[in-house]
Amino acid sequence: MHKYFLFLLFIFQLPICFSDFIVADAKLKDENEIKTNYWYENLEYWMTRLPPKLKRVPIIYLAIPGSHNSMTYTIQKNSTIARDKFVGIKRIISFFSKNPIFNWSVNQNSNVTDQLNHGIRYLDLRVYANRSSNEFYFVHGLNGEEITEHLQSISDWLDNHQKEIIILDFQHLYNFNSTVHDILIRKINDIFKDKLVPKTSKMKKLTVSFLNSQNQQVIVIYRDPKVDDHVNLWPGNLWPNPWGNTAEASELLKFLDNGVTTRDDTVGFVSQIILTAGPMYFVHSREKFLSNLHTSLGGEMEKVSDKWLKKNYPGFGGMNIVITDFVSDRDYKFCKDVIRKNEKMIRLTKP
Repeated sequence: MHKYFLFLLFIFQLPICFSDFIVADAKLKDENEIKTNYWYENLEYWMTRLPPKLKRVPIIYLAIPGSHNSMTYTIQKNSTIARDKFVGIKRIISFFSKNPIFNWSVNQNSNVTDQLNHGIRYLDLRVYANRSSNEFYFVHGLNGEEITEHLQSISDWLDNHQKEIIILDFQHLYNFNSTVHDILIRKINDIFKDKLVPKTSKMKKLTVSFLNSQNQQVIVIYRDPKVDDHVNLWPGNLWPNPWGNTAEASELLKFLDNGVTTRDDTVGFVSQIILTAGPMYFVHSREKFLSNLHTSLGGEMEKVSDKWLKKNYPGFGGMNIVITDFVSDRDYKFCKDVIRKNEKMIRLTKP
């Protein structure tokens, strides 16, 4: 009778033990999956969750997604004409309608917080200085919003993402003199404070791990000679960003390939997956003029991006920062693809 009771107890306990084994095994698989995959699936914290190997790779060898004309989502149809380029032509066009200017001025549809939450870590900034008010505005064809609140929102985001690194590229500065340069630089220092990364020519020392240890999160590129006077501003020659200046996909692909094969591996490098509609693009087509950047060239840029990213990788002699228009399209596929390229680096780096 006692043996019979033990046998029944064993039979009843077997499913429970087996289910515990399944749960434990599943949990182990989940943990392993998180260790191997989760770092590139969580776009908001992708640098925070980089495997230790990749945190020791110089950031000039990582694949980092960026947005072109990052703040153009602040431009509205009724915005004033920007004093950046082709001012006279734009004023003539605006006499009839501002719509064509607006349609070809906006390169991003998502705000800066959404961009950062989806993995963008390089922001391309074009700024116009209003000397009479000492205010600064984002520009591209038309004037966008004043910059202070947006820079502060970036700093606030970093406060909540303390292991993430951002590169701010003040690429074009319009209507500036020495005085307004000083005002803008003071504003940058006041907003980002100790988050700023001091410039150095020894860029191979700049790793995510090192910057995390210094509690530094913001690299500010300032493409003006004034940069020489400030330790926390980086000159453009340490982050070259060649522009293809073409509306032809085949020409852009050649340009991008040549860029990474000839890049200086001791500094950063920006690959611009950008198709540009120059004046000749519109000469024989009224429809193109009345269309917009997203409809006319957005799809072609996606094809170029997919094709180029498929065959190129980060690392020594490879891609570094990669930027494009409309990064939010296809559920931020561009960001996912660029970040995922770092996976190959795990197999190439030392333990």
